[in-house]
Amino acid sequence: MKLLQKSALLAVTGILVVGLSSAAGAATVVGPTPGQSTAEWYLEYMQQYASSPVYQTPRQAPPAPRPPTVHPPGAQPAPDQAVVPAQPSSGQDAQQWYLDYLRPYQASAPRNVSPPSPPPPPAEPGVEPRPMPEPSGLTAEEAQVFRWINEERAKAGRAPVETDPDLVRLARLKAEDIATYDYYGHTSPTYGTPGQMLTAAGYRWSAAGETIAKAGSLYQAHAMLMASSAHRKIILGEQYTRVGIGIARYQDRPGLVLVELFVRPAGN
Repeated sequence: MKLLQKSALLAVTGILVVGLSSAAGAATVVGPTPGQSTAEWYLEYMQQYASSPVYQTPRQAPPAPRPPTVHPPGAQPAPDQAVVPAQPSSGQDAQQWYLDYLRPYQASAPRNVSPPSPPPPPAEPGVEPRPMPEPSGLTAEEAQVFRWINEERAKAGRAPVETDPDLVRLARLKAEDIATYDYYGHTSPTYGTPGQMLTAAGYRWSAAGETIAKAGSLYQAHAMLMASSAHRKIILGEQYTRVGIGIARYQDRPGLVLVELFVRPAGN
């Protein structure tokens, strides 16, 4: 059994050595000499590769000079590494030379340098943004519609409109009236035309326009109004300075009614 293990060890060692010799291009007798142990022969055999000129590559072009390293702001440049020869010098331990040779290639953790924040764009000379009026006395949904209206007017270069509590009250009454009686058109069986409703409420006005939308959601109602040229013309009308917004929901089915009442008060 021991004889078989020794034969197997020599066979494997022979295969490995033949492969190395073939790669190095050297002709070497494989196997220990009489009276020499396998370990001694193997160490002597491998020692020739520690100082052999096989590792030199004379046909390789000399490396191009490296460009100067650009360090991030605030970082300290590392000291230059000493140049290690491509093979051990005379009398130098091969293992120590190899460690010195690999030292410059040790991995280093990358620095996380945050890019500088871009400067804010300069304001256009002579152009002052128009202040957006804050809604007062509106529900959250009514305030959202109010913002949409003034955003659309700003895109078209129109001045923003302001909310009017009297107009908000009338718009809410009109929305509830439509949700209750489910009619189409701007003439209410209860309040009449928008002009008649304003006058009956004691509101003095010089111009008035009304938009009505029935939809499944608030944004859908706003989008439908903006898609209609007649309703869009009222929403973007330059003659209007005040607006009242009313929203009501159907009691017997899903959906809502949106009423927008645009007015220029008398004397403005």
